[in-house]
Amino acid sequence: MTDRNQIPVMIQGAYRANLALFGIPMAMSLYGEKGLGVMSLVSAAAIPLTNMMAVSLLEGYATKKVNVKKVLISIAKNPLIICSTLALIVVFLDIKLPKLIKNPIVSLGQVATPLSFVVLGATLKFDSLVKNLKLSMVANTIKLIILPLIAVSIGIKAGFTNEYLLGILGATGAPGAVSSFIMVKEIGGDENLAAELVVSSTLLSILTLFVWIFVLKTFGYL
Repeated sequence: MTDRNQIPVMIQGAYRANLALFGIPMAMSLYGEKGLGVMSLVSAAAIPLTNMMAVSLLEGYATKKVNVKKVLISIAKNPLIICSTLALIVVFLDIKLPKLIKNPIVSLGQVATPLSFVVLGATLKFDSLVKNLKLSMVANTIKLIILPLIAVSIGIKAGFTNEYLLGILGATGAPGAVSSFIMVKEIGGDENLAAELVVSSTLLSILTLFVWIFVLKTFGYL
């Protein structure tokens, strides 16, 4: 039986995507600067939305009673939401950061995600991996196959192709974000399951994203 602490972890594990590590490099590789621009806008819009959903979910299950004020405060204090909001402001106002500020930020960003995976790997426990195998399979099937299938199908019907359709695929089919584990650890929930979902989805996505891109390119959508 699924533990109460595992439910919000499963839900956020099934929809949160690591656009920084997979989406943006994928867009840059396939479409260059044009793809990077689209995926950056997708990231700036998706990160605050998915984080607000995650905070609401985790806070609701942690307290067993939704405290709207507490949820709103947690959302307002969330570093990812603050950073994404600032990024949107910078993009839309076309603010050019001086190199003295920009270069250290870029360097830190390049180190942050790989370092997070090292820390994440150190938290994994073999007995927990075996225990949560079925839950991981369910969440990863939704995350890497079902959700992108629905989103990409809707995108094709709506007439999206090339870098725009890739943006939809990246937002729905990229593996779980490392920040989802950090958020579970801070707010409450099954942190072992959260770590396992990030690691397993990252490994499996190497195959699933390859298949998605191959199929979409074969049929002329990318």
